[in-house]
Amino acid sequence: GWAPFPVPRAIGLQMFLFSTFTGQVVMTFGSSFPCAMGMMMVENIPFMHTLAQSIIDAQGTGKDALATVMVAFAISTLIMGVCFMYLGQKKLGKAVSYFPRHFIIGCIGGIGIFVTQTGFEVSTGVPWSWDAQGLAKYSDAGVRSLWLTAGGLVALLNVSLRFIHWPLFPPFYFVGIIPVFYLVLLGMGVAPDVAREQGWLFEHPPTTDFWVLWSLFDLGVVRWDLIFQQAPTMVA
Repeated sequence: GWAPFPVPRAIGLQMFLFSTFTGQVVMTFGSSFPCAMGMMMVENIPFMHTLAQSIIDAQGTGKDALATVMVAFAISTLIMGVCFMYLGQKKLGKAVSYFPRHFIIGCIGGIGIFVTQTGFEVSTGVPWSWDAQGLAKYSDAGVRSLWLTAGGLVALLNVSLRFIHWPLFPPFYFVGIIPVFYLVLLGMGVAPDVAREQGWLFEHPPTTDFWVLWSLFDLGVVRWDLIFQQAPTMVA
């Protein structure tokens, strides 16, 4: 764990909420597309994971490593923004058609595998491992019910979308899961704290200061050599 910072989850939530808010403001006032939406690209998650893990392997999990990770995320975001802006100004959006098809399929497939693996980890709280012992953990009764429920909700959504073509159906579907879940708990007589202990609810994020995210950008302890080593991943 991050020894000096027992609150990485809270920091992650702050990063997600701030980036989503900033992206939506920029898209609303700066984009020519109607009804433009700003959101986090799921395709970036494997690269962010690679950046963070590479820095942790070289620098550990102290304050300096966390600062280096934050700066790496910020620089990679700026690089991606500049690249997309250049592609848009030069109208080079169709340049992707020159890449070999199998190359694109391989990239998308790799991202899909990573996201699926992460889905199992998040829904069950069990770290993913490709060996037989690690995979066997997902067959335990308590763990199996967690990922089967999540998978069932995804399957139900996919089937429903074949018949329901209302654009707002997916967001209402996701929001509706919350009250239905608590109604089921109420009907079964299960307290939320008990459900949380059994893995059906996330743990409460630690309470932190509002500005803790910005206090991590300590440029004096950033390992710039590691930042430069991550340049290929950032560009990718």
